[in-house]
This record gives sequence, structure tokens and C-alpha cells, in this order.
Amino acid sequence: MKCIKTYPIYGYHAEKKLYVHIVTPKKDHRFTALDIISSYNVKVDPEYKIETASDDTGTYYRKVARKYQIPLFG
Repeated sequence: MKCIKTYPIYGYHAEKKLYVHIVTPKKDHRFTALDIISSYNVKVDPEYKIETASDDTGTYYRKVARKYQIPLFG
């Protein structure tokens, strides 16, 4: 886990914002983290919700194919 400063994913912003970048060694750990974030977001006010850049729970190769627009079938 590391802190990074970058522009938000959505909308125009003149300044970079602080984000937490989390990398997990296994997809199961990633799914657990997404579940924790999801359950947290249900309990808090909208202004305190955690926004995820990628909450895709599909298999990794399909996630990468979508991200980079790689066709999986001929």
C-alpha cells in the first residue's frame, strides 16, 4: 500500500489529489478488500464514501482485456 498524488478519474481538477494505492498478492485478497470497502460505503454518508478506481471482480485476464481493449475472441 502506498500514497500517490494524481488527478481524479472523473471530471476536471486543477490540482492533484491524494489517493491510496493498494496492491494485493492474490485475487481473493482483492475481493476481500473490495467487500470491506463496499460494506463501509453502505454505512457512511455519501461525502465519506471510498471511491475505487477498479472494482471489477471478474478474472484478471478479462479485466486486463477490457482495460486495454484486447479482443478475447477472433
